[in-house]
Amino acid sequence: MPVVDASVVVDLVAPDVGSDAPAALLDALPLRRADLPRDQERAFELARRYDNWPVYDMLYLALAERLGTEFITADDKLRARLAHLGWVRGPDDD
Repeated sequence: MPVVDASVVVDLVAPDVGSDAPAALLDALPLRRADLPRDQERAFELARRYDNWPVYDMLYLALAERLGTEFITADDKLRARLAHLGWVRGPDDD
């Protein structure tokens, strides 16, 4: 199960702001909370590694990393910053 960040959820609840892809993506996914305290520690490490990127974004990345799954974000700047990671993608990516 992929990790989906808040930018995808915003597209779902405010469809006039984003695309239709998030709705199709989330209808197909069961949702559950899976973070642990160690994910918070890792998020701080990742934030420092990525030039003090916001920790709340790195929490999603840390969780996906630990679970060994994809991280899906509609945040173009974040996706560009993490483009070297093959498991980070956008909601419209196939």
